[in-house]
Amino acid sequence: MANTLTTRAVIFQYIKYRDTSIIVRTYTEQQGAQSYVVNGVRKAKARYPIGLFQPLALVEIVGYHSKGRDLHRLKEIKHLVPYQSIPFSPKKSGIALFLTELFQELFREEPENEPLFAFLWEGCQVLDTLSSVYENYHLQLLLKIARFSGIGVVSAEEMFAQMHHLPPDPHIAQEEKAIINRLLKEPFGSNIPLNGRLRSNILENLLDFYRAHLDHLRELKSLEVLREIMR
Repeated sequence: MANTLTTRAVIFQYIKYRDTSIIVRTYTEQQGAQSYVVNGVRKAKARYPIGLFQPLALVEIVGYHSKGRDLHRLKEIKHLVPYQSIPFSPKKSGIALFLTELFQELFREEPENEPLFAFLWEGCQVLDTLSSVYENYHLQLLLKIARFSGIGVVSAEEMFAQMHHLPPDPHIAQEEKAIINRLLKEPFGSNIPLNGRLRSNILENLLDFYRAHLDHLRELKSLEVLREIMR
């Protein structure tokens, strides 16, 4: 018998399911990573607009949960914090798409974790509210969220030591380490000037760091889109 659960959730992504439905993957406050079938949402006169399921949407879900099942049925959903800028900014939308794909890889089986949920909930709102200096947001988030996967570091030196390699040019290595240390220590939205080359190099190093620790991390399809819009 299914039980009803009401919980806040961060939308990660959705995939098409059958003719008119979707499966939406979320991280919930009360149950951690959960997936839901949403029936009929792709019909012309659907009860809920597909925009409710945009990447990183902050919602309240009422779902039917059946014990022992990985896929549940969604009864109700509503926005709790409607975004004011993410859907309308190509750069922010690209960051959101990249992060949701990454989160899906990192936390696909993550159980309930209140500090992680709070970090995601607040962090998504930060991205939406930043009016400028958000081009480094994804770099800072990758550094700050690593602790929830048990691989957090306190310095660039520690990060590169765990990867067992540095950029081949010593000057570039020192420059990147200095920037990574600032990204680690300063809050989101700090003015840390970066050109496209350095931003791309640091992102690749961060992903290499994750891959060195997490064997299940696959290639991210949204990465090329992010690189293109962040040039």
